[in-house]
Amino acid sequence: MMRTALILLLTILITDLRAQTERVTLTSLNSEYIEYAPSISADGTKMVFQSNRNGDYQLYESIKNEEGKWSEPTLLQGKINDYGDSTDLIGGPSLSYDGNFIFFFASYNGGLGVEDIYYSEREGDLWGTPQNIGAPISSKQYEGFPSISSDGNSLYFMRLNKNLEKQSSCYTLMVSHKDADGNWQEPYALPEKINQGCEKFPKIMPDNETFIFSSIRENTLEGSFDLFQVRHLGNNEWTEPLWLNYANTASHDYFASVSSVAENIYLNTKGAGNYDLYSYYIPEHLRPKKVINVKGSGY
Repeated sequence: MMRTALILLLTILITDLRAQTERVTLTSLNSEYIEYAPSISADGTKMVFQSNRNGDYQLYESIKNEEGKWSEPTLLQGKINDYGDSTDLIGGPSLSYDGNFIFFFASYNGGLGVEDIYYSEREGDLWGTPQNIGAPISSKQYEGFPSISSDGNSLYFMRLNKNLEKQSSCYTLMVSHKDADGNWQEPYALPEKINQGCEKFPKIMPDNETFIFSSIRENTLEGSFDLFQVRHLGNNEWTEPLWLNYANTASHDYFASVSSVAENIYLNTKGAGNYDLYSYYIPEHLRPKKVINVKGSGY
């Protein structure tokens, strides 16, 4: 009896260890160029990301089939990639939970700053004309890499850290909430335990509680950006940041994206050459809460 229990315990420990160390390279999505900022749909079957494989940064999408294989990426169809001109930078996509909106940043002419946050609404199988989200989120400062909450009422993004403007890799993580009339309110910085001076790439998970971001701190590997996770307790109160040991490497680790199933995390890591897309199996005790998706049709 004791022997059986010991074998079971060892099996659990080995399985957990494998889950924390195994990295899956998303070969069908990666190229010799840069793949960046993955955003996974709520049901886990679609991924949108940015890449410069055609020379300039544009948005691409891939579909996962029933066997779990990702299709060859294709340009996101509609007006996002064709809006503006070929010199515009387009990136940092964030799919809404219902899949009907996509938020991103771009350097289109006529914006409030060098790069502003935009959104586009789905029109059938295409994406409509980009709309600047406007003030008070977009400003004369740099705003980028938005992350929309599952209820659509909170938008997280990053703004250039004024105190570290010479160190352009450092940003302040911000959030704006909608009021009762659906208008975006004045953004404010997340608490100091999150914003310690050099942060990037905020991501709110489908449970609307789990929040993952990249940061350089005393315990990060070789001074690189590592992933940290906190949970929202309400009233702008958050848990202490947890260093995600299962996914962090000696390189920069960015852009955590998790579906509502909450079993795998998709992210960016710089490999031998450019940034590529990878996934990890999330240890159970670190997973965001699962969110149940209900699909229906009218008649």
